[in-house]
Amino acid sequence: MGCYVSLSGTLGGCGRQEPARDQALDYLLEFHSPDRERDAAAVHRGGGVRPPRQSTALHPSYAIALCLTLALAGLTAACSDGAPVTTVTDTASDAPADAVPEVAAPDIAVPDIAEATAPDAIEDLAADVAGDATQVGGCPGGPGCPCAGDQDCDDGDPCTYGAACEDGACSGGLPENCDDANSCTADTCILPGTCTHTAAASWCEDGDACSLGDTCSGGKCVAGKAAKCDDGNGCTADSCVPGQGCQFAATTAPCADANDCVEASFCALGGCVQGKSKPCDDNKACTYDGCDPKTGCEFIQMPAAASCSDGAVQDGWCFKATQADSTWSEGRKLCQGWGGELATIRNANDNAVARKQADASCGKVSAWIGLSDRAQEGKFVWADGYNGYFGGWNGGEPNNSGDEDVVELVPEGGWNDLGAGAKRGCAVCFRPLASVCDDADACTQPSACAAGACLPAAATVSCDDANPCTLDGCAVSLGCGHTAAEDGGSCGSGLCKSGVCQLAKPVDLAQMPTSCAAIDPAAFNGTYWIDPDGPTGPIAAFQAWCDIAGGGWTLALQVNGAKAEAAYASPFWTEITPTVAPAWPAAVSARMAGYATLPVTAVKIVFVVQGQPRTLILPVAAKSLHALVTGPAVKTTASVVAWQALLPKGSLQGHCLLQGFDVAAPNGVKARIGIFGNNEKDCGSVDSWIGLGATANICGAKDVPTTGNLACWNPDFGDASQSAVGWVLVR
Repeated sequence: MGCYVSLSGTLGGCGRQEPARDQALDYLLEFHSPDRERDAAAVHRGGGVRPPRQSTALHPSYAIALCLTLALAGLTAACSDGAPVTTVTDTASDAPADAVPEVAAPDIAVPDIAEATAPDAIEDLAADVAGDATQVGGCPGGPGCPCAGDQDCDDGDPCTYGAACEDGACSGGLPENCDDANSCTADTCILPGTCTHTAAASWCEDGDACSLGDTCSGGKCVAGKAAKCDDGNGCTADSCVPGQGCQFAATTAPCADANDCVEASFCALGGCVQGKSKPCDDNKACTYDGCDPKTGCEFIQMPAAASCSDGAVQDGWCFKATQADSTWSEGRKLCQGWGGELATIRNANDNAVARKQADASCGKVSAWIGLSDRAQEGKFVWADGYNGYFGGWNGGEPNNSGDEDVVELVPEGGWNDLGAGAKRGCAVCFRPLASVCDDADACTQPSACAAGACLPAAATVSCDDANPCTLDGCAVSLGCGHTAAEDGGSCGSGLCKSGVCQLAKPVDLAQMPTSCAAIDPAAFNGTYWIDPDGPTGPIAAFQAWCDIAGGGWTLALQVNGAKAEAAYASPFWTEITPTVAPAWPAAVSARMAGYATLPVTAVKIVFVVQGQPRTLILPVAAKSLHALVTGPAVKTTASVVAWQALLPKGSLQGHCLLQGFDVAAPNGVKARIGIFGNNEKDCGSVDSWIGLGATANICGAKDVPTTGNLACWNPDFGDASQSAVGWVLVR
């Protein structure tokens, strides 16, 4: 809007001249001109002469306010020429007062001009309507009203600066910077160069990592609560360093109290190093050696031999489940009252039998077994002192969630750790079928337990090898020994040679036995002529060493497990030609004439370690021993304990337990005859075996043993690398 006003009563650019409006305009000019000058000689409109006044340009915001005020009062028409409002010198100032014509005021309602145009109202109105001059169509810098200079672009806001006129258009001004860099004040501009900073109530950050939840108070940032530095590790000293934050320094403080089963544990390098277990061993063969963290070492008498009419037999042990709502300790007392102990699970077979007994006696419920880490956290031991390791844990277990120290057998067959106060409705117990003990004398027979003690040996070991051509004896530290008798000595119808009784070839070939089993059971062990298919068959007669006393077995193969020559991939196993070697048992690798010619209904394996022979018999039918160990895999079902009994202390992992002839595992472990163990619930990564003609590419072994026992990764009786001389006989 642009308009000019004449003090004589003319409102220029507005198209109308009315005294009443002139009066309002004069009032506004009088009080709101930019220089706020007052004319002391001014006279009332009713008479006198107004002194001359120079033309004065109004500030654009006042011009806008003026036109709006007039428009609101109905005093003016729309301003359209875009010119600024100006005051014009009163050219009629010399005319007499009565020369001014009297014009009657129209009969209209006139607003209170003084109130409508009070300074605050004008400022507010101007600010609300005018704003930036470039946004008002009739102001300098707007459309149709180009600015002439920077002074035309002043938006009237004392807290902006820098508005400029560029090519007739006004650019916006910049706000006064009142930021005091204090997040706890609200910053406001009131006049050029004058700011206020009012305290604010909000959150803030005091810059210290050791305080949390800082807030504003009185215009300042006040520290909140101290940061809690706790890494949950009892082996670190937790603190907060200003400017650095939480710090966790390793300590050497005790991290677990000693108890009656374990020495105190101490911190090292930020971790808790557990103390050593206190030894609990009374060196008695007829006690279970264990430890209770509250009472210390405990030595429980091994029960006397008992039947298993109310349970299931597994590897020489009787397993039985009993129904009872009990804690682990209460379930253990129930088993001890039965004459046993909470069950020890040595392998997957034990685990299956234990679960089957629980299902039969208690139903599909969880049952206690004898495993716990009550004495030392994370070190699980069996209640009967067994130190082997078989892992039947469910995925993610044991997790010690809420201090869990005892173990349950869940309905699906896996294990889970629980708190000692938990109750379960079943307990699986076990006890040995025979309380056999060994007095560690190789020359005495195993004895029996009574009242926790091993009774004196009832008999000495018989070292008689049923060979009349050897002198037999026993040494306490070595066991049985056999020395060759003098050559030429009589041995029935034959003669002794190099410790073996050799019979002359029968003159009547029709009388020649077809196998050792066909020889008179009363005959001596020794070398005999046999003809598998009789005098008319294609197989030629040959000499074979016969174990007559043991049941008519024929020696077909002998292997020195300390030599690489009998490894699985060796031609020793695939060739059939007999090798040049003694025809009787010896500590050398050799194929006998019957290896590929004698039919088989059973195989007898003998391991000799430190002069002591140990035997395992496997019922199996085949064309020959050669066909068994080189053909498709043939599984056997001997007990794990029976395989382990081939050695002084055979050791296996508790899973897989694949056994038989020409067996192989996915990770490349193979054996001509043997059993495999694994610490995982499959045969994918076998780390233990007992057998003959096995690979030795596990446990860091290079070439040997090839016959005997190789085991690592937590087998039940510890790591093993034991070679043996193996004899294989057939019948």
